[in-house]
Amino acid sequence: MQRRIVYILVLMTCCITLIIGLQVYWNYSNYKITVSNFKKESNNALVSAVKIQQQKRLEEIANKIKRLMADTSFLTITCNINNRDSNTVFVISDTHPKFKEDTARKVSLYKVGMTTFTQQLRKITPEAKQLFIDHFIKNTLRRDLQEGTIYYYTQGLGDSISAAMINNKFNANQLSKIYAEELGAKGIYTDVKLAFSRANVAASSFQTKKVNASLLQYGKQNVVYGILENPNQYYLKEMKWILVSSVLLICIVTMCFYYTAKTLLSQQKLALLKNQFVSNMTHEIHTPLASIKITAEALQKYDLDKNSTSEYLEIIQNQTDKLIDLTNQLLNKARNEHFELQDFENLALDHLIRNVINHQAVEDKVKINYNESNFRIKGNNVHLTNVFNNIVDNALKYNRSEIKQVDIDAIKRNHIIEISISDNGIGISAENLKYIFDPFYRVTANETHDVKGYGLGLDYAKTVIEKHGGTIEVRSEVNKGSTFIINLPYEG
Repeated sequence: MQRRIVYILVLMTCCITLIIGLQVYWNYSNYKITVSNFKKESNNALVSAVKIQQQKRLEEIANKIKRLMADTSFLTITCNINNRDSNTVFVISDTHPKFKEDTARKVSLYKVGMTTFTQQLRKITPEAKQLFIDHFIKNTLRRDLQEGTIYYYTQGLGDSISAAMINNKFNANQLSKIYAEELGAKGIYTDVKLAFSRANVAASSFQTKKVNASLLQYGKQNVVYGILENPNQYYLKEMKWILVSSVLLICIVTMCFYYTAKTLLSQQKLALLKNQFVSNMTHEIHTPLASIKITAEALQKYDLDKNSTSEYLEIIQNQTDKLIDLTNQLLNKARNEHFELQDFENLALDHLIRNVINHQAVEDKVKINYNESNFRIKGNNVHLTNVFNNIVDNALKYNRSEIKQVDIDAIKRNHIIEISISDNGIGISAENLKYIFDPFYRVTANETHDVKGYGLGLDYAKTVIEKHGGTIEVRSEVNKGSTFIINLPYEG
């Protein structure tokens, strides 16, 4: 039985260890993945946000240039078919050239054909002009802007594109909003800040890799960094309910394991107590019955004189009294489970204890150390007498000293009387100390094997004291003795 319980406990321990290990491993793996994705997606979202903002800025520049190209006071757009294929060629020139020599040398001119334009025009029409502007903005200007370059098709147009690029300022608030939207699209919801230089961020923050937000490929870069909350804090915030559930699951499993293990050990302990009790009880019942049987047979077989007959009958009576005492103890134990104390009276503690000492005739072995003779308690005289009688009796029985000594002290603390009963006996080991108030439990040390008892006295004492609203505890050390401390309400 004991071996099977050990196997079960080992198996249960392995199972709960595996469950806890899997939970810890899963949460750690999830933590690593979440933190890694947070860092990766934070960097990717910033790159996407910068590209989106750049597209918005380039669109603004393209629309501005588109309006300038339609302004005849700024650019002159003409067309002709003066080429070997007689295809329509569009010509862009500054309406008011910046330098007069450019006019003479026709430097500030830009000619371009459109393969999709099949009409042959010697003179440009409003429709053709608008078509050319749309084509130029879409296929030429935007390509250059995407590449981050400025091409001077004409001096005036190049200057205007350059000025538009310079004047189109970087908008940090706009980028911050776009960045937050990109993070949200990736399932990351957190506060966002931008920084424009590498800095020593606080431990509670995370800084992304740098991204160039400038529109120009060459020249000064407009570097930007994203500042977000620490990935560890983000993980705890996002996964808190999963973590709480995991911890709760581990706690429930651990509690179930503890309760099951405690139950199994309690069942094993009860089985051992039962076997010990049956063994003790068999011996205690068999001895007086055997004495009674032998004595009765002697009375039947032999013609004894009056004195011998009286002695034999006295033996039978003594052994019968032992059986009655044993039966009474068992019955009292059964009643103690649910009995209610009655007939409470105001008792003098000193009188109660001295009656116990006188009843056991141990005045030379018990010493009363307190001086107060007016300590009074309210309780049941019979049951309290039995309690003190049991404790004093145990103090003398479990004692191997040449001079047995029991000291009784009492002191009043607020509304409580603390009674201490100390002896110089064999003491109780720490292993046994926590079980001595359990029913049928007896200390199994070798020193006590010849002491008769059923393991009911201290269980009875604890029940009675608690029903009086008090407490009982014991302090002990092997080979140095024991001290029973009883606290009872003070009555004045």
